[in-house]
Amino acid sequence: AFRQHDVVCHVGVEEFLVICPLTGHAEVVKLLDRVRAALPGLEVRVGDGVWKGPVSAGIAELGPGVDTVKKLIQAATTRRWPLEPGVPA
Repeated sequence: AFRQHDVVCHVGVEEFLVICPLTGHAEVVKLLDRVRAALPGLEVRVGDGVWKGPVSAGIAELGPGVDTVKKLIQAATTRRWPLEPGVPA
């Protein structure tokens, strides 16, 4: 679902950061909708088990008051976007 120029970074045990250069909020929402469509049936093998957890995302963009990487990540953490129906944002 991600595009060739998007950068996907593993930043925590179950956390990823996706940088979508030169992409506005509306286009990011469309991208997340494509990710949501790819999720049904997704199973990730973890050790002896399988992970089928809910997925959510935060959307943030550089701008006034959000001018550092730290502030960008903080903003994304507080602006959640649910990727699965019924999963709280």
